Amino acid sequence: MEPGRLRHRVRIEIKTDERDNFGQPIGWKSSGVVSADIRSVTGRDFISGNAERSNVTTKIFMRFREDIRATTTRLIEIRKEGEGRVFTVTAPLPTRDRRNIEILCMED
Repeated sequence: MEPGRLRHRVRIEIKTDERDNFGQPIGWKSSGVVSADIRSVTGRDFISGNAERSNVTTKIFMRFREDIRATTTRLIEIRKEGEGRVFTVTAPLPTRDRRNIEILCMED
């Protein structure tokens, strides 16, 4: 893998059922920040309930991690201005040697 390819910073968050001191659900728990390559693969526009919506499929490439799961993991791009795009994992695809992982996501 070329190190220059992983030029984006991504925060990994995992859905949790934990509650804070006041009994309120936390929702998402941060699992770390990693380097990744983010590429938009496809996009489409559609109308749902008289509202125009768009759907973007994105491919994220990073070093292998065990904690990436479909629908219970989201990735948040980190930019200089703060947080950027939010991605919901739909399919984590590890390589055969489990050194890298390619993740198909839907952009929220």
